[in-house]
Amino acid sequence: MIVLRGRCQMLDHKSKFIEILKIELLDLEQDIKQIIDEYTDKHDHEVISNYVFQENLALGQRELFGIDGFTQDVHGFNLEAVDSVESLVSALKELLSRRVTSNGLPKAIELLVNRKIDKVVQYINH
Repeated sequence: MIVLRGRCQMLDHKSKFIEILKIELLDLEQDIKQIIDEYTDKHDHEVISNYVFQENLALGQRELFGIDGFTQDVHGFNLEAVDSVESLVSALKELLSRRVTSNGLPKAIELLVNRKIDKVVQYINH
């Protein structure tokens, strides 16, 4: 019975990690959308050129595409496939790296998302 309880507690920690990560990823998406809005405003007020605006807009959209895809991966992740929060973190970071590489996404996505993952680890551990 103790083993079952420990297993349930571990699943609970992993589930909490995923739920918090989903919130952090949504926050990251909102931050990028806000930056895109700021670029749009600067473009509309002729602070930046059309070329710079289009480049920044395209980059922001690629970042959103990558984060959205990874968020879908997180939603569908099988928590039974990992035995701890630490192995969950490793699996998610590997999944993210493969997604970025295979889809030719900006490497900045890895930096941004890994910071969010690390933030959730800090929260869970304290």
